[in-house]
Amino acid sequence: MILANHRRPLSIDATIAPEPFSFQWRLNGTNIPGATNLSLQYTNVQAQQSGDYELIVLNPLGSVFSQKAHIIVRFPLVISQQPQTVDLKVFPDPGALPTTNATFRVVVSSGSTVHYQWRRNGSNIPSGTNSTYTVVNVKTSDLSSFSVFVSDDISSAESDTVWLYPWVTPRFTDSPVAQYVVVGGQVTLSAQIIGWPPPFTFTWQRGAAGIVTNVQDEMVSFFTFTAAKSSEVAP
Repeated sequence: MILANHRRPLSIDATIAPEPFSFQWRLNGTNIPGATNLSLQYTNVQAQQSGDYELIVLNPLGSVFSQKAHIIVRFPLVISQQPQTVDLKVFPDPGALPTTNATFRVVVSSGSTVHYQWRRNGSNIPSGTNSTYTVVNVKTSDLSSFSVFVSDDISSAESDTVWLYPWVTPRFTDSPVAQYVVVGGQVTLSAQIIGWPPPFTFTWQRGAAGIVTNVQDEMVSFFTFTAAKSSEVAP
């Protein structure tokens, strides 16, 4: 919590006001127990300590009241709802919708006006100054991280970092082709897919048994092996 402390000076002409002086701080017209010094300081400020403060200065001839200082205790802003990662099927996925927009939103609790600045891959988005930000017509190249920096007149915070994942379900565009090879010769098979995002996991297998697994960003996978030394069908 933050104490917005508006101090007002209190001056005493010691040449005409004989000592000793005594002091009493008041909150909303009520004496504050133990607050009998020239200054008043709080730690761990609470909301109930908001109000009008004044200082009474006393000496043997009488007393004088300071001007009132209005103190407002406010809580820092709170992000009550974080933005969420968006998974979205995009063209050429057959399940992609005609409109592929992705919207990120944040909900903030604050006692004053909130300012927003969305960031993409750590850089400010010039148009991203509202509580929501929409990426229009998402494509595979829009794979990015997003966050939002929020602030009011006394505090600030940054949201969680979330992601926009454009998805294209992997499917084969070229499958391995049957080949005739000499016994004991080298054989290279290849397969190509379309999909997004990488990495892709290719598992080459013979029958139901997996032989080798490749995890890669490329959409083409190769498998090279030595043909069997007898007349049998290789994978």
